[in-house]
Amino acid sequence: MGSCLKPRALPFPDPSAQQAIRALIRRRAGIELDENCGAFLRARLGARLTGLNEADFTAYVARLGRDPGEQRWCVEALTTHTTSFFRERSQFDWLNDKGVPALLEQRASNREPLTLWSAACSTGQEGYTALMTVVDALRRQGRDSVATRLVGTDISRRVLSEAQRGIYQGAEASSVPEDLAERYLMRSRSGDGRVRIVPELRKRAAWTIGNLAEDDKLPSIAADIVFVRNVLIYFSAETRARVLANVIKRLRPNGYLLVGHAEAGGARHPDLIMLCPSIFMKAG
Repeated sequence: MGSCLKPRALPFPDPSAQQAIRALIRRRAGIELDENCGAFLRARLGARLTGLNEADFTAYVARLGRDPGEQRWCVEALTTHTTSFFRERSQFDWLNDKGVPALLEQRASNREPLTLWSAACSTGQEGYTALMTVVDALRRQGRDSVATRLVGTDISRRVLSEAQRGIYQGAEASSVPEDLAERYLMRSRSGDGRVRIVPELRKRAAWTIGNLAEDDKLPSIAADIVFVRNVLIYFSAETRARVLANVIKRLRPNGYLLVGHAEAGGARHPDLIMLCPSIFMKAG
């Protein structure tokens, strides 16, 4: 006869364990966790410690010191992966109405692909939203021949794998406008409510590992539109400046940088011109 065991109650991570894990995340991802992050660590890592049969966070920190694979797992577990389709809709409306037409005008004789970069792309909804917006704007303007591609980067292999599949629950896609949903989403034949991004968009997307805080761990691209949204708030001032430099290096002159509405103040840089709150252009 089977029995159900109550989950083992883990002790709260002591200050030294918290400091060690905060240092790991700062070093590997450039993210500055709050000093009082004990409850957060226990919520995110508790089940992992139980699964590894570690007695407490001190023992887990010792494991991190000798196991690079566990370091990667820990970084992924503590990285916030929050995204959705058409999040901060006004930015995509701006791209549709003003951004894309301006790019087309200045790139009339440029044969290079129109390149979108979703930095810290998580599971892909932001990147696919950008593709839908730009590809549809080109279609309506009779410029279907303009090549468009998306590069999505993240430090988590798990979320990149989900982005590459492009499969989402129907409720997640409820914010996609009906006309775009009809054109760019496929409904599951099983009737389970899931949707999948159409092949036309999936084949234009490349998903790859990238750490915004480390220049040599980002792809060598020249992007026309970059999304770094709701990411800068997690960095210290020093790391934020380094991230911006790495991003701007990969943004074409007159290209656009879109950040979260709450972090526009942290996107100040001599090479950036604010067009409207949370939308910047790289000086030509």
